[in-house]
Amino acid sequence: MRWAVVYALIPPTVILACTGIALAFDDGQTSMGNPGAHGLTELIYAYTSNTNSNGSAMAGFNGATDFHDLLMVVAMLAGRYLPMVAVPALAGRLARQRPGVVTAGTLRAQGVNFVVLATAAAVVLALLNFLSALSLGTVADGLL
Repeated sequence: MRWAVVYALIPPTVILACTGIALAFDDGQTSMGNPGAHGLTELIYAYTSNTNSNGSAMAGFNGATDFHDLLMVVAMLAGRYLPMVAVPALAGRLARQRPGVVTAGTLRAQGVNFVVLATAAAVVLALLNFLSALSLGTVADGLL
């Protein structure tokens, strides 16, 4: 089950690590259109989009620098291809497992209960990973 945890934590770790690296260097900070909390949201959104999606960014963010171009390539490669390597490893581990003993407390991997539980767990994990970081800049902007 450790493989599943590693697989789930690869994209958020890549996003937060790249955001931290960009904030640590002056080249990364100069691309933010807004130097305050909104700039943090711009940066997190840019790396989230590059890691998971199409590579878009907010209008105030200038990602057309050598620093961000290279760091976004690293984010794309690590965030997209490392999970692809982890999936066959996870599938191999699951295929080698022997079936456990079915008791009254066993949650079967079929039916409505399993689908609702798995979907809710995925949604909660995604919200815990990204909603707090993305809303941090907007809430701080509203308070200032």
